[in-house]
Amino acid sequence: MLDSLIKFYPGQAFAYTYDLSDPDEINICFKKIIENFRGELDVVIHCAGAYYNKEFEDLSIKDWDECMNLNARSIVHLTSLAVPFLEVSKGNRSIVILTSANKDKPLFGEMLFAVSKSMINTFIECMALELASSKIRVNGVGISAINTTFRSSKETGITEFENQIFLEHVSELRPLKTAQKVYYCEIF
Repeated sequence: MLDSLIKFYPGQAFAYTYDLSDPDEINICFKKIIENFRGELDVVIHCAGAYYNKEFEDLSIKDWDECMNLNARSIVHLTSLAVPFLEVSKGNRSIVILTSANKDKPLFGEMLFAVSKSMINTFIECMALELASSKIRVNGVGISAINTTFRSSKETGITEFENQIFLEHVSELRPLKTAQKVYYCEIF
């Protein structure tokens, strides 16, 4: 999808690869964004995140730090850099943050992920209130499980079989989303 956006909007859509858990890389990334858009910024879409599938007793402080740095701190940091540019923009100004239904309905073993997304949902609500007078919209797209290859990748420690069982269970509780549906929600 990203490749098609870049092809469809040459010079208007860009892809960057940075470690958003590293504040220095966030600063470098944001500087590159502002350079590519010649100082103009209308929309910010946050969609980075880390998923942890561990019970509380198996979580380390390092896990907490890594997850919070990527899932929460990076969003706060990037937003703080973006707001001054959004405030002077003449376009339809928006911040869209990809979040999760897990904040309201956490699943077993997903405590760390759910806590980080709960934090972000509160951040979304507070920022929406604070930026309303500047006519900057702040919204979250809270999705449930998405059937992607990420859930059964080495990073999550979930096997393909475990993922299939999980998706069958979750689909009984709430509808499954596709990456394309999430993309359309963010663009809308």
